[in-house]
Amino acid sequence: MTKKILLTLVLFWVFVFPVAATSVKNDLMIDDAWIRLGPSIVKVYAGYFTIINKSPNESFQLLGVESDLFEKVEMHNTSIIDGMMRMEHLRHVDIPPNAKVEFSTSGKHLMMINKKKPIQEGDVIPVTLLFSHNQSVDISMPVRR
Repeated sequence: MTKKILLTLVLFWVFVFPVAATSVKNDLMIDDAWIRLGPSIVKVYAGYFTIINKSPNESFQLLGVESDLFEKVEMHNTSIIDGMMRMEHLRHVDIPPNAKVEFSTSGKHLMMINKKKPIQEGDVIPVTLLFSHNQSVDISMPVRR
């Protein structure tokens, strides 16, 4: 009898509690995540994706990005000012209610710095997006050209 109760509690903890604790994630959707393949000697890669906030009322901030395959991952924005291309480090990215924020080849993007092992086309890299409200979202980013 005690084993049944313990098993029930463990299953409840594993399956029900995470859903309650991550309900905010249901408002965020990540689409078209990928990493651009570079030459084998390159240690810095660029990553792209789209964040869709389906919440009609709540805004979020993307506060950081992590991947075990890179020493660090930074958010950057590329812009052209007075005819000069400029790249700036972003400390956070705002995601307003009912909005879509793109990390693309011509604007916001990830700089994935100092790869820890070789990366090939077709590899799928696990990445964690760190949001406000103590939320994180794990995504898989395929490597492509």
